[in-house]
Amino acid sequence: MDQDFPKAGRARTLPWALLLFVFVAGVYAPGWRNGFVYDDITLIVDRPALGSASDYARLWTRPLWRQLPYYRPVSESVMAAEKLAFGLEPGPFHLVNALLCAGAALAFFRLLVLPAVGVPAVAAVAAAALFGVHPVASDATYPATVLETLLATLFALATAAHAAPPAKSVATVNGKPIPQSRVDNLTAAQVAQGQVNGAKDRRARQ
Repeated sequence: MDQDFPKAGRARTLPWALLLFVFVAGVYAPGWRNGFVYDDITLIVDRPALGSASDYARLWTRPLWRQLPYYRPVSESVMAAEKLAFGLEPGPFHLVNALLCAGAALAFFRLLVLPAVGVPAVAAVAAAALFGVHPVASDATYPATVLETLLATLFALATAAHAAPPAKSVATVNGKPIPQSRVDNLTAAQVAQGQVNGAKDRRARQ
C-alpha cells in the first residue's frame, strides 16, 4: 500500500485525517461522564478482576456468556485489562471506545483516499465522519462492553486499507504513474466544466 500511496499523497490528506479523528473522538468525548449500562454491569462490574496470567488464559477457553455460545476472548481480555487499569471508574472505558471509533473512521478514510479507490479527500472525510457518528456506530460506542464491534471494525478496515490492490496506471508523467482513478476524476471534472461552459454559451446566444 505504501508504494501506491506516496508521501505527497499522505501529506495532502494528513490534515483531513487529523480533523476527522478529533471530530469523531470529540463527538463521543462527553460520554466520559456516563456510567455503566446494560451488559456493562454483568461483564465489567459484577465480574471479579483478573490477577494472574492463568486468569487471562482462561478467557480464551470459555464463552463470553455461560448460557450463550459467544466466544469473544480478545474483547474480554481488553475489558479485563481496562478493569485492572481503571477499576470501576466508567469514564476511561468510554474514552477508550471513543478513540477506537475515531480510529475506525480514520481507517475508513484511509481506505477511501487510496489511489486504487480514488475518492477525493473532501468527500472521503465527509463519508468517514458520517460513518463515525452514525447511530449504528454510536450504538457500538456508548456501552463499554460493545468494544468488540469497534475492535473488529477497526481491524477489518485497517486490513482492507493495507491490503488494497495497487491502482492501475494508464500513463506516466515526469516518471510518476497516473492511476486510472485519477484520470477518471479529471475526465469527469472536464466534462462537467464543458457542460457549464456550453450552458453559458447557449444563454449568451439567446
